Amino acid sequence: MRRGWFCRLAGSLAAALMVALCVFNFIMTPYFECQLDGDTCDESVSMMAGIFARSVSITCLVTVAVVWRRYRGAMVAYRERAELIDTYSAPATAAAASANSPYVDHSTFAGVVLCVCVTLILPINSFRLYRFVMDDRPVTVILYFALMYSQNLYVCLYEIHFVRLFYELYTRYTDLNRDMEAIGERIEDGRCARDEPPPGRDGWIPYDGDDEHRPLYLYYSSATGQPLVDAVERLRIRHRLIREAMDALKPTFAVPIGLSLCNLCVMILFDVYYHLKNSVDQPAGDLANVYIFLWIAQYTFRFFVITMTVDVTVKQALRSKETITDVSRHCLDISTKEELQIFSNQISSTAIEFTMCDLFSLNARLFTSAVGVCITYLVILLQFKIKVDNVY
Repeated sequence: MRRGWFCRLAGSLAAALMVALCVFNFIMTPYFECQLDGDTCDESVSMMAGIFARSVSITCLVTVAVVWRRYRGAMVAYRERAELIDTYSAPATAAAASANSPYVDHSTFAGVVLCVCVTLILPINSFRLYRFVMDDRPVTVILYFALMYSQNLYVCLYEIHFVRLFYELYTRYTDLNRDMEAIGERIEDGRCARDEPPPGRDGWIPYDGDDEHRPLYLYYSSATGQPLVDAVERLRIRHRLIREAMDALKPTFAVPIGLSLCNLCVMILFDVYYHLKNSVDQPAGDLANVYIFLWIAQYTFRFFVITMTVDVTVKQALRSKETITDVSRHCLDISTKEELQIFSNQISSTAIEFTMCDLFSLNARLFTSAVGVCITYLVILLQFKIKVDNVY
């Protein structure tokens, strides 16, 4: 009990500290930008150049606030749905239990994403701070960039956590669709060999009508005796619970992830702009090319992983409709067909998507749209005459 109280207190203090640092960096950005410009500081120019740092501060501030206010309740709801999903996901046969998964474990996936992000973020940022020290930059400038990098890292870790949770939903949808496809295959097996099911496989076999208490064509499992309609109902409940788990993530992730994606676009835009200006006004050599390549790789990777993870999850959820149609085509049981129709109607009547406050949806098209927007605003930004300090 005391340990839990201490952890909550430590978490609250850490959140308060991060909020204070975000507010400090946001307010002091013009001053720090003037320190970069030196004696010839133009306040309006510094305000324009500070958009980069302030966008990071705003994103981190909102993320910390949402985590402090809504994270615990959202995760309780998410874990409750996950436990119920596991309850309804017990494999019906030993063959299903031993089948190889077509995907990597969600912990492994999150670990790979974390390693890539850390590799792209920490070395380049640490080396840049080291260069500031070696070039005798003002301490305020080093503090300014250190705070900005720490806020960016915090937001990145929150993105990875979101991706991990969504990938977990993807694996659950994938398992559900595999179970549905297996039902369709075993129905065909049962129809071909009601009296002698294929050895080593569980078939859904129709009753032969000899039992007066069993209607004709009511399918059951040759291994467990479970009616097919019950198996389909369990799959329908699993699908509904996964959708509810996805909805449980929206209150605590929709706004921070939406701001994070916008922030990534802003960082790409200004980094490319500064690089182009530097290459014309005060060339910095090959080191500048390494910087810009790693920064763009970091931002692009983060944006791509977020959008594509959500996109493949949503597509896997909608793919269940096609599987339902295939199963219904092979099934002659009226009660099972009705259950499949209810299943299909539930999916059709539900908006399965992850939106940022209903402003835009996360999908593969968002990635290409962001590229077009960044190119458009880069052309506009190049028309401004902003003094750029060579910080490479």
